[in-house]
Amino acid sequence: MEFRSLCHELAQYDLDVLALQETNLNTGEFRHRDKLKEILQQEFGMVKLVTACTPIRTDSAYKPGGVMLAIVGPSTHRVVETKADPYGRWCSATLTGKDHRLIHIYSIYQSVDQPDGFSGTRTYYDQQWEILKMADHTDPKPRQQLIDDLSAELRQRRKPQTDFILLGDFNETVGMDMTLMASICASFQLVDAVTARHPTCYNTPTYNRGSRRLDYGLISATLLPLLRESGLNQFQEVSTSDHRAVFLQLDKHELFQTGNPV
Repeated sequence: MEFRSLCHELAQYDLDVLALQETNLNTGEFRHRDKLKEILQQEFGMVKLVTACTPIRTDSAYKPGGVMLAIVGPSTHRVVETKADPYGRWCSATLTGKDHRLIHIYSIYQSVDQPDGFSGTRTYYDQQWEILKMADHTDPKPRQQLIDDLSAELRQRRKPQTDFILLGDFNETVGMDMTLMASICASFQLVDAVTARHPTCYNTPTYNRGSRRLDYGLISATLLPLLRESGLNQFQEVSTSDHRAVFLQLDKHELFQTGNPV
């Protein structure tokens, strides 16, 4: 099983957070989610797991889309809340930090742009379109709706001593369209953790059949002084995914008053 191999590979690192997008798994079924948790526990011990997928019914374990976020190891004790978007677009965990700081971590999957709209093939875009149509949207626009709903979510959680970490496959190069993720970055003072350390990686392709960057780790600007390292793995360096992995390393002592980087 690919997920088991991935966890086994990552277990050699001092990992605290694992965020996956496009899991293509019907985690609405408890047995599938429980299997993920079992594998994580075997490799990392303590785990707080949250997943999300659309409520569209499927006849198998396979379901396009889906997100997962796992907090592993001692950091699990700092989790005070987990949430899952009912449309399956994101999931999150909230951790307590130093001086009553709250860190909201998200795993987000944005649909690709289907210029012709609904195709009837149950792609992730089609599922989002169908959900919006059932919710009385006369002209569903799944990509823009994610931006609108995520903005509302972050606005509700924005308070003093609050930071955000958004880990995702956004299926866009952030900044090319100011109405999409760039609008969230501007509204919530988020910065690209990779280019903060490696400016030349602005448009490094992260999909092996594409020419643009699609995958990001966006963090509150207030976290920049705690960013020790960030980057993009080589294709298939730690898994067989067709995307590069994004990694971030924050100073856990400053964030949590503990020893190692998160």
